[in-house]
Amino acid sequence: MTAFVESARPALRANDSPPAEPREPAGGLVLRLQAAILSHPRLADAATAFASGLAEAMRCERVSMGLTRHGSVRLLALSSGRTVESRSDAGRALAAVMNEAFDQKATLCFPLPAAAMPLITQLHQRLLAGSGAAGILSIPLMNLGRIVGIVTLERSAGTFADWEVALAEDAACFAGPLIELKRDAEEPWFVRLGGAMRARLAVVTAPGHGLAKLAFWTAVALMAAATLVPLPYRVSAPARLEGSVQRAIVAPADGFLRQANVRAGDRVRAGQVLAELAGEDLALEQQRRESELRQHENA
Repeated sequence: MTAFVESARPALRANDSPPAEPREPAGGLVLRLQAAILSHPRLADAATAFASGLAEAMRCERVSMGLTRHGSVRLLALSSGRTVESRSDAGRALAAVMNEAFDQKATLCFPLPAAAMPLITQLHQRLLAGSGAAGILSIPLMNLGRIVGIVTLERSAGTFADWEVALAEDAACFAGPLIELKRDAEEPWFVRLGGAMRARLAVVTAPGHGLAKLAFWTAVALMAAATLVPLPYRVSAPARLEGSVQRAIVAPADGFLRQANVRAGDRVRAGQVLAELAGEDLALEQQRRESELRQHENA
């Protein structure tokens, strides 16, 4: 069971009223909230810092942030000092409110501003009645046309004016890409690889992108050919086979080999004739010695 902890800050009193105009320029608020996100390396800490800064700027008792995961929104961080369990009634109520905005892919505010388009806000009304707040606002966090999360603001002193809704939407619009970058950085390598492959597949299946499609399908064809087509695989190198025990066979006299009775690798037995030397040189030597003997006898 996951716990979500907010940073402590002074609560807004019930008799306080929201300002009639922003206390700081929208650009200054956006930059300050971006700096709060970038100053924390971990995703949960960055989301908590963003929620706390937005709660202070919008004079809200609680700001909640949830991230999309497998088609739904899961609670990630809160701005106040309380701890909310994701499986508790309070955590489920917040997640349900965020999913109501995620399903409609729109900003939901209750009570509705005067010029707002009527949308389904049943879960927002239920959370508002249970918490005793006066206004609740849920804004999608966008990045490249995708909803990466939902930010929900709750206030007990007055409802949200049109300029406040626009200010909160600007802050959420610039925070969405940073939150997604930090989430991707904490994902395991195989999850990031799967996301990259899905993004490439979405590009090659979309209209246009002729060069990208050609490169992708060429790579797929080459991989299929390398996997399915059998190819010869040979490695050539010089080699020599030798016995573990070697014996040197030496002739008792020099001469020329007339006949070899065995070859390398054949089995032999004791006393077997392995080779025969040519006897012509010995016969000539014998004739020479006999001639010398006759000369000495005649003498």
